[in-house]
Order: sequence, then C-alpha cells, then structure tokens
Amino acid sequence: MRIIDGDKKTTIPRDKYYAEAIRSIIKAFEQEKAENDNVPEQNDVKQLWPNLQDAHKKFLYIIARKSPNRISQPILEDKLEVDSNDLRGIHNGLARICKNHEVENPVRSIGYNRSNRQYYVDASAAKTIRSLWKREQQ
Repeated sequence: MRIIDGDKKTTIPRDKYYAEAIRSIIKAFEQEKAENDNVPEQNDVKQLWPNLQDAHKKFLYIIARKSPNRISQPILEDKLEVDSNDLRGIHNGLARICKNHEVENPVRSIGYNRSNRQYYVDASAAKTIRSLWKREQQ
C-alpha cells in the first residue's frame, strides 16, 4: 500500500494490521462523502432564508459548518461574539420566525445549561444552509 501525503511518500506492507485500519478509514471517508453528496437540500430552509436577519444566518451557518457534529454553547457564543443572553435572543428569534412562517426550526439543542448545551442541524439542513451562505457571500 502506497500512501502519499503532500511530498512525503510511504509504502506499507499489505499484511500489516494497520494497513487494514487505513483501508477501513479510507472506506469510511469515501462512504461519508458519497452520503453527503446524496443528501437533498431542505426546501423549508430555502423558504426561511430570505426572512432571516444576518445574526440568524450566521448562527445557522456556524452550526451547519460543524455538521454532522454538534457545537457547544460556549464555542458558539465565542464564534458569534455574543454572550449567553444574546445567543438566547438569536435562537428565540429564529424560533419565532419559523413559527410565523409555519416552518420547522432546523436547529436542535441538547443539554440543560450553558456548560453542556450543544446545538446541531440535520444533514439536509446543513447542506442547504452552507449552500445559501456561500451563494450570499459571493
């Protein structure tokens, strides 16, 4: 097995246990990439986007960038450069806009206090948010 990383080239014997681990990692990466490529965009988010303020869009984009992982509240506050009260206002404002437009809120949160609360969006919402953000930034 040949591995090329930048200008560094390494040859690993195929019968070594770690060669199988490397093949497993490559297979998992390729499968995840194929799954992400096949994820449909979410029309609810597209419908919602024009009605959002910049703070809501940035909130969604930062969470979507971490997808499929979650982002903790302290890190989210840091990236948005807001405190916990402002973050609550952004999140509640988004929820109100979603309710008024009869669209499901794409943001989910788990945890019961600031130190362990995490935010996330599903794969289709994340793909749509990243696409809309990129289009708007051009």
